[in-house]
Amino acid sequence: MHVLKDVKVRHSPWFEYLQQVLELEDFGSDLILGALNFTPDFALHVLALANSPTFSANTPIERLDRAVFLLGRKTIRDLSREVDKIPLEETDGFSPISWNDFVLESVAVATGASLIARAAQIPLVEESRTAGLIHDLGFDLLSRYDSVGLRQAWDAAEETGTRLVDHERLFCGTDHCSVAEELFAAAGLPDSLTVVGGLHHDPLVAPADHIYLTILTYAGECLAQRAGLQNCNSGKPALEDRIFEELRLDENTTSSFVPLLLSELEKLGLSPRCTSLAKV
Repeated sequence: MHVLKDVKVRHSPWFEYLQQVLELEDFGSDLILGALNFTPDFALHVLALANSPTFSANTPIERLDRAVFLLGRKTIRDLSREVDKIPLEETDGFSPISWNDFVLESVAVATGASLIARAAQIPLVEESRTAGLIHDLGFDLLSRYDSVGLRQAWDAAEETGTRLVDHERLFCGTDHCSVAEELFAAAGLPDSLTVVGGLHHDPLVAPADHIYLTILTYAGECLAQRAGLQNCNSGKPALEDRIFEELRLDENTTSSFVPLLLSELEKLGLSPRCTSLAKV
C-alpha cells in the first residue's frame, strides 16, 4: 500500500527557493505558486492537505492555485518544515533519470497540457497544469521500491520502442500508473486527479466525468515528446492522433505548440536537455 508518507520531498534548489519564499511576510500567492510548480513531490503534500477534512469542507481541490489560496502562506510554510525530506544526491541513483530531468519533464507536461486546454477551449487550464505536474510521481516511487526492475523495463522500452508501462508490469509486477493511482487515493486527492494518475497512458478508458483531464495530460505528454523532452525514448505515443482528433486540433496547430512550449519553459528558466526538436 503506497501512502503519502512514502513521498519524501527532495531537498533540491527548487524546494530551497520555495522555503525562502514562504518565509517572506510580504508575499504574493503567485510567487508561492510559481515556486510550487517546480516541486511535484511537495505539491502532492500541499494538495493532500488542502483536500483534508480540516480544510476542504468536502469540496474537491483539483488545482494548486486554489490549494495555495485555501491554505495560505503560514500553513504551507509549516508543512514545508514538517514533511520528510531527503538529500537530492541520495535519490538519483535509484532512478534511470535524475530528479532534475524528472522535474523538467513534469513541468513540460504540465505546461503543454495547459496550453492545449486553452487552445481547445476546455475550461481545465489550471487543473491540467496541476495534473501534469504530479501525474508521474508513481514512477518516482516505483524507482525507489524496485530500481532494478524499473531499469530493466526502461532498457526494454527504449530497445523495442514500445510503452514503458507495459514493460514495468513485466519486470516490476506493477506499473507507475497503478502506483500513482493508489498513492493519490490514499492521499485523499479528488477522483479527477486519481484517475489521471492511474490512466494517463490509457486516457480513453477514463470515466466520462474525468476523461478530458486525463486526455489533456496525455496530450501534454505527447507535446513534451515532440519537443524532445520525454526521458524514455519509447516511440510515438500510440494514441496521439486519436487524442488530438478528440480535441479537434489539426496537425498544423499541434505542431505550432512545440516552439511555444519551449518558449514557455525558457521563460520559466528551464533549459531542456535536448535542444533539437523531435520530428513534427
